[in-house]
Amino acid sequence: MLLRFGSKPVLVVSSAAAAREIMKTQDLVFANRPRFTVISKLLYGSRDVAFSPYGEYWRQIRSLCVVHLLSNKRQIRSLCVVHLLSNKRVLSFRAVREEETTLMIDKIKQSYSSSSSVVNLTELFKSLTNDVVCRVASGRKYSEERRFKELLREFVGYLGFFDVGDYIPWLWWVNKINGLYGRVERVAKELDDFIESVVEEHERGERKGGHEDFVDVLLQVQRENVASGSPIHRESVKALILDMFSAATDTTASVLEWVMAELLGHPLILKKLQSEVRKIAGVKQAITEDKLEKMPYLKAVIKETLRLHPPVPLLVPRESMRDTQVMGYNIAARTQVFTNIWTIGRDLSLWARPDEFWPERFMDSLVDFRGHDFEFIPFGAGRRGCPGIQFATSVDELALANLVGNFNFSLPVGEELDMSEAAGLAVYKRTTLLAVVTPC
Repeated sequence: MLLRFGSKPVLVVSSAAAAREIMKTQDLVFANRPRFTVISKLLYGSRDVAFSPYGEYWRQIRSLCVVHLLSNKRQIRSLCVVHLLSNKRVLSFRAVREEETTLMIDKIKQSYSSSSSVVNLTELFKSLTNDVVCRVASGRKYSEERRFKELLREFVGYLGFFDVGDYIPWLWWVNKINGLYGRVERVAKELDDFIESVVEEHERGERKGGHEDFVDVLLQVQRENVASGSPIHRESVKALILDMFSAATDTTASVLEWVMAELLGHPLILKKLQSEVRKIAGVKQAITEDKLEKMPYLKAVIKETLRLHPPVPLLVPRESMRDTQVMGYNIAARTQVFTNIWTIGRDLSLWARPDEFWPERFMDSLVDFRGHDFEFIPFGAGRRGCPGIQFATSVDELALANLVGNFNFSLPVGEELDMSEAAGLAVYKRTTLLAVVTPC
């Protein structure tokens, strides 16, 4: 479907076949990102991985500190997220995930006033993912710094804000007059001050933590490549840190929230999942990551949640770099492309009982979310697919296994399950998720 938002042509892709054409067959043609004013203000002129334009800078920052042999000469290329989020690197943070998950379980146990307790699962999941990401990215947690968490929440909200000036340029002044740009610049300044303090702390060698974190890697590469004209300058470093703090925290927590909401609405599925987890866990209820591979139903539950509730239902928009044809239709250069994976995930021609939460569909299915099966691409695909798939799913699987392994869950008396969504770039539950938690 071709729309026109002011002066911009916008292509909406809502089928697996069209998504394959955009993200595989013509992946390079559609590898660019549109420029958005608000995002540019928040992310140092879009110097991060997610929103930076396609080109040499993006290629370099996407895979930090990887050594290539080119023309028999050993060259170090400044790459970023692949180094941090490769399977090997993700596995190296296993202890962090397990420690923070155990702390979450202990926190729930300590909240009992009697044999049960009403727990705010929304806040619990945000705290867990924030603590894991902060320890991995910067070596320590910022749980007690309430303003930092508020800033991140505002930051993520502004990422999905529709700026009329991006589509009707002569109306650029509207969001200046109504105060939006001022609020965005305030959040950007406060976050910059915070991230600058994190970087300076690492430069002085004051941070605590036993593992090499994301900031360490970035600063090391910056030092090694400063003489060779590396693009990893100060603002690039801070943009990449902000990517980690914001993207990995909110979307990972959102998936956990939707999983538990669906399980609360489907008690039989919850019971079946608990049976699998408790059988593998045995008498000792602490579940480590090595046990997760023996839990196919748990993985199916998470897959089904990602199908029904993809974290970014329209994905981050792409932009065509030249005139082309897609499935016989002429598409002009600089056309924005929104891929509606929410609709693709509910396509009756692709999925049986598409609107039903039914994890069993994935039990004997080879369909996966790694970007090869275009009927199921919650993390995107191709060059601009999300590089943090393994990181996010590792946190979600471990947390879910320990929650259902240790506790029973039900809705508070008199409460109805509200599955309405809040609008934005990422889609969250509109209302806080509360549950009565009783010990297993």
